[in-house]
Amino acid sequence: MTQLKQNWANNLLTFSRRLNQHKFYQIIITSLMAVFPIAVVGAFVALIDKTIFIPTGFFEQLYHVSKWLPFYLPIGNFWASLAILLNNLVVSWLTFLVAANAAKSKQQNAWLAGIISSTLLWLSNQSLFTEPIKNGMLQLTLNFNGLTIRGILAAIVLGFFVSWFLGRYAHHQLLAITGLTLVAAAMAAGYHAFIPNSLAETLVAWFAQLTANWDKNILLLLLLVLISNLLLIVGVPGSLNLADGNNDAIFSVQNLNYALENHHLANVPYPVNLHAIYDTYAFVGGSGMMLALLIAIVWRSHNRRTQRTAAISFLPTFFNLNSPILIGTPVLFNPLLAIPFVVTPLVACLVAWLFVSLHLMPAAVYPVPLTTPGILKGFLATGGNWVALLVSGLNLALATLIYLPFVTLNDKYNLVSKAGDWR
Repeated sequence: MTQLKQNWANNLLTFSRRLNQHKFYQIIITSLMAVFPIAVVGAFVALIDKTIFIPTGFFEQLYHVSKWLPFYLPIGNFWASLAILLNNLVVSWLTFLVAANAAKSKQQNAWLAGIISSTLLWLSNQSLFTEPIKNGMLQLTLNFNGLTIRGILAAIVLGFFVSWFLGRYAHHQLLAITGLTLVAAAMAAGYHAFIPNSLAETLVAWFAQLTANWDKNILLLLLLVLISNLLLIVGVPGSLNLADGNNDAIFSVQNLNYALENHHLANVPYPVNLHAIYDTYAFVGGSGMMLALLIAIVWRSHNRRTQRTAAISFLPTFFNLNSPILIGTPVLFNPLLAIPFVVTPLVACLVAWLFVSLHLMPAAVYPVPLTTPGILKGFLATGGNWVALLVSGLNLALATLIYLPFVTLNDKYNLVSKAGDWR
């Protein structure tokens, strides 16, 4: 058994080394490291906004801040706007750095590649035009609300594309840049004029409709969780991640209505659904049970940079805002941490489903804010059931144990230091 584990670990390290030999991968990791400070600041700003200045915020629910804080609404608007701007700056800076680093590796003009890439990213922003068409004209605005940190893969792909494009037309760069910008602008305007929803919204709505009844079956629910987290590893927000821990509104409302009418949680119509299982017990620290990763890093890691990243990321991750740890460790595009990132939510879902199926605890029915600390979600969503609290703790402990050997491997390989070899 020990030999099998050693062979498996060696194979995973070998795969990571081979992947890191590719220049494009080194550029991705290096660029992610560079945007980490902005991601941290954005996460802390979002933490203040989402816990205090929205009606369902965790601290707003506890302390009713809106009733005693002067200028609550304008202050809330300030924090919300700042959060949007900082999170958009992450993807804008990321596409700039990917394009610039890729151009630099080819002895091209790094600044030019970065600026063009950021410009095209802005043109691809789904909220570039926020007003309806008036008198046959689109209303243009400098609105970045449609980018968000969830556009990481698109930012990376665009950066590499711009670097390739400028290299391909190196002798006619001015003409090529002008043509590319005009085409991008025309596509953005045409897309908004003829397609009412963004492509991402369309795909998510289609996928949600396709899988509408999957989550009532535990196996199909696990498949949904698996697909969503596999996509997130490569920077694509799956449908579950886009919901920010608030899935299955229809089934949740029906369960809640039943509980309010009957004054108990037994025999709710949909005991197995995404809100009752995944959102409540497998979203501790956000997608991938990131709070467990932080605990495993503190417990096992000897890498000072990794420990510092975990310490900085702890507070937002505790409230399920995990972008700093995803970017800073990094977890994104990291094969050494991809396996536990995908496995731990599946294990947590299975444990919760087992306890609900054996009637050892009631189904999670009551809605809780996104920023509710994950360890408390089950307790609050079941109306104060202590078994639910113990299950949340059990899931966190199991997830931490799953992460531990992978944290050791991540320390051993030191992916971040290897990523600088391309320069």
